Amino acid sequence: MLKRERLRGLPAFVSHGRADQDLAFTAGEALRDFVLAGGAEVSWVPFDGGHEIPLVVWRALRKFLSALLRCRGKETRLPTPVHK
Repeated sequence: MLKRERLRGLPAFVSHGRADQDLAFTAGEALRDFVLAGGAEVSWVPFDGGHEIPLVVWRALRKFLSALLRCRGKETRLPTPVHK
């Protein structure tokens, strides 16, 4: 049994290509929805591509990680998650 409640409040980065032929886009959306339902703070980055990591995702991941590092050791929360 999965314990998605353990995700509450955790930052999560999820990205998926709309044209991925190896893993359906709906699978990426399902993962996003699963972690959201668990209460995670999700940054969702869909992109027009396949089974790859394009520059747009690398840039979003860099911003996500930079925000985590800035918040480390502080009582502040991460910026509002992105849901597109």
